[in-house]
Amino acid sequence: MISNDKYPNFDIDLVYIWVDGNDEQWKREKNYWQKKCNVPDSNDTDDSRYVDNEELRYSLRSIAQNAPWINKIFIITNGQIPKWLNTDHPKFQIVNHKEIMPLEALPTFSSCAIETCIANIPNLSEHFLLANDDCFINRPIHPSFFFDKKGRPICRFKKQRFSEEILESSQYIRSINNSINIVNKRYNTTFKNIVPHHNMDAYTKTEYKECIKAFQQEFDKVLFDKFRNDALQRITVSLYMIAKNKAILKKVSSNCIFRKFDSFYININSYDFMQQQLLKLKPILLCLNDEPNVLYIYRQELKLFLEGIYPKVSTWEIDDNPEIKKIASKKYFKHIRINKKVVLKEHFKDFISSIFSIKNKKTDEKYSKRITILGIKFSIRLADKKTVFKNYSKVLRRLQKQYKKKKIKVIFLIRENQKWTYHSLYKLFEASPYFEPLILLTVLTSVHCGKDNTRDTLEENYKFFKSRGYNVDYLYKDGKPLSLKKFKPDIVFYDQPWELFGQYTPLRVSKYALTCFCSYSFEILNDKDNYFKGFHSLLYKYFIEHELNLQRYITYSEVAEKNCVTTGYPKLDQYFDKKSIDCTKYFKEPEKIKIIYAPHHSFDNSLQLATFMQNGKFILELAKKSPETTWCFKPHPRLKFALLKMNFMSMQEIEEYYKEWSTIGKIYDKGDYIDLFKASDLMITDCLSFLAEYLPSKKPLIRLISPKAKPLNELGEKVVSQYYFSHSNDELRELFNQIAIKSDDYKINNRISLINNIMNTQQTAAENIFNKINSLLERKEFIK
Repeated sequence: MISNDKYPNFDIDLVYIWVDGNDEQWKREKNYWQKKCNVPDSNDTDDSRYVDNEELRYSLRSIAQNAPWINKIFIITNGQIPKWLNTDHPKFQIVNHKEIMPLEALPTFSSCAIETCIANIPNLSEHFLLANDDCFINRPIHPSFFFDKKGRPICRFKKQRFSEEILESSQYIRSINNSINIVNKRYNTTFKNIVPHHNMDAYTKTEYKECIKAFQQEFDKVLFDKFRNDALQRITVSLYMIAKNKAILKKVSSNCIFRKFDSFYININSYDFMQQQLLKLKPILLCLNDEPNVLYIYRQELKLFLEGIYPKVSTWEIDDNPEIKKIASKKYFKHIRINKKVVLKEHFKDFISSIFSIKNKKTDEKYSKRITILGIKFSIRLADKKTVFKNYSKVLRRLQKQYKKKKIKVIFLIRENQKWTYHSLYKLFEASPYFEPLILLTVLTSVHCGKDNTRDTLEENYKFFKSRGYNVDYLYKDGKPLSLKKFKPDIVFYDQPWELFGQYTPLRVSKYALTCFCSYSFEILNDKDNYFKGFHSLLYKYFIEHELNLQRYITYSEVAEKNCVTTGYPKLDQYFDKKSIDCTKYFKEPEKIKIIYAPHHSFDNSLQLATFMQNGKFILELAKKSPETTWCFKPHPRLKFALLKMNFMSMQEIEEYYKEWSTIGKIYDKGDYIDLFKASDLMITDCLSFLAEYLPSKKPLIRLISPKAKPLNELGEKVVSQYYFSHSNDELRELFNQIAIKSDDYKINNRISLINNIMNTQQTAAENIFNKINSLLERKEFIK
């Protein structure tokens, strides 16, 4: 190696620990030993620890791009070889576990065990770096970043307090703590409250060997355990070198305002935040960690992003990843061309925002306001809602003066017709001489940005509402959201709180209109998150289903007493309509037993209601084998996207599944489904809101139970207690034969008695909402 002021006069090698966790044979072996060793499933044994997303390809590109001075690269494997790597390249050496580890320790599924034997690599240089495949050198650097002039490694750590709760819950933190304690005890050092920076680390082979020998008994507990334990971590070697004055300790921080990031670690499930931070902060070292909660779609997106950051194919690659290059969008390349001026501007914005950020400790709520300083626009976070409700006071006074003199314009802001709740309310506004209702159609932000390409919601929604005689227009055109203010709304009703463009949020709309909301689903979940502080508590009025929900919301936020009104659930108003139903709209053979199968989508979020992967195909086969029945497949509109997102099925497999349903029955995925419920004889579902919405039909329901599903609230428990439960396909088959085929619905009378608990049979929810709004406009009530 050339020696000058920037480059030390010694070789520096790089060592990777790598496994192809996608390999089926390897998976079978791992599962066999996990069962044999009686190791329970946990974060430390999760597949995400081993899954290969070709990060190593891009990590090596980052080396070629930013650290060409690396001498030799060693890749430690169990015999697997990356299919895209030219192993004959002189820079590489593949090292089998057998070459460095005792045979009695093999096979191993613990990177910690492999790390105890790193110094046994033949021909490894005295100075070396150790990395996992999710580590990247993100900017050009010199060897002096890792070693000082004396050749001592620079060991980087982050601060972290070890609370009792963390120590109890995290095996990783316990092993770090044990490493710190054992070094402190042996060398009378005072290390505490530090963790590794979780990135490439520098070592010397001599000190590495000496440390392992010094703590041989403790490291043997790691070496001969096939899976991770809480004995020790390789941080022990770094602490040992520092204690012996053979290395330098450097603490890295991610909390500075004007910062130069040595090392940045982030979970790729925070995908949008990850992109924003990486492009803005440009860290030197980068770790993009794959954890148990990471979604498949983010792994795919990560490949595209890495292709944008490290596009240059290395000389050791057999192929240039043509599939990714073909798919990769130009936007990735556009975004990474971020200049220093933009970075500095972003840092300044962070600095100003941090100064002006205020947090209400009691409610933990924050809201934003736009200001301009030195020509730069900032979004400043504010803690109280006084401004929002002052806006509503001004709007209400204006509308009270206008009422009965000029029509009040009522906008229904809709993104999915499947969540249309307001039919009966819309009709009341339409029939009144004092209101002008209008449905404005936009799209979900995930559809807008291209993440969800399974739904062409805009045109689908337009056809739905236009064919039913609604006054409808577009709020989204040519791929862009339009200004809501230009439509001059006085009152705005939302269809859902999720995936809303910033300009349409209650915070912004409060300046010129009253904002209202009725949930698209009957709330029976015992979940605080369903009362969103950033949406619900900023509404002028939130019209809710039941008094029990009001009492719960009051415990979540002090605003609930002001803006929540118990009115009932408008979607259930359709049960008052006694007109005859055309069953052929929903079922091919309506003279038979009419069954609805309605699967949910929640594989990828905290609800965890979805059971489709356990029983979706089983139910399809059950339908085929039951000639006395006719079926309607009523999937959640997000089901396709969720299946693709989690890599459970390909689009071709999904389309084939849907096609089979259309062959033997009918598919209905529209928002006006209460008539479908009334026409049916039985529903099979793992959905949530349908549990309450189906009750007034008086028909039986089989609830498919996911063991991870979130619990229901008090009202929800009452409703489901009079339904039937299926935990397995065998149970489902028995219940289906009993209830559908034999017509043995022994809970019918109890269900009927519950109907009054969820809906007012004397007056519709729409009438309650309509009367409330009229009362406010007539000055019979005043804003609180």
